[in-house]
Amino acid sequence: MNSDLRLACDKMYKCGALGQLEWEVLALLSAVRDKLKPAISVELGSCYGGMSYLIATVTTEKVFSVDMAHATNAEAKHERVTYVSGHTESHEVLRSVEAGAGRKIDFLFIDADHSRAAVERDYQMWSPLVRPGGWIGFHDISNPGAAGCREFWDTIQGQKIEFIQTGNHNAFGFIGWLGCGGIGVVKKP
Repeated sequence: MNSDLRLACDKMYKCGALGQLEWEVLALLSAVRDKLKPAISVELGSCYGGMSYLIATVTTEKVFSVDMAHATNAEAKHERVTYVSGHTESHEVLRSVEAGAGRKIDFLFIDADHSRAAVERDYQMWSPLVRPGGWIGFHDISNPGAAGCREFWDTIQGQKIEFIQTGNHNAFGFIGWLGCGGIGVVKKP
């Protein structure tokens, strides 16, 4: 895994801005950087801003970070991130991101409300902004406390991959609480 990505991930953990499991994030973003090579990315639900920061490290042009109330840690601010305040179900917010992007997006990461209805709504509403061949990621597909994510993930058809950290990853020094993450990615046809 790229040392720049590793350093950025360490920075986000140290400042408390990242809530995802280390191996999952590094594996996902290495694949995004090496295979997808996104110019425009969007994160729905950014909390402290760590994931938006990391997505910006592998995105060449712009990242849109959408959250109702950005609590972005000062160390998680990134020059390529545009912070959009508002609810992910707002058509006004969606139009604002669409206009700012100026074209279809390459990577969409869904990590907002984890109820099944909300995850499905975010997917149905935001996936049309993703270009054919682009990727749509979902956080918490293996988190029993966010069962709605997995329930909806299991309904999606197409080319999919899962990044799920296990005890074996932790035994090799990767950090994170097991059973509270999982990232799924589907390729848009």
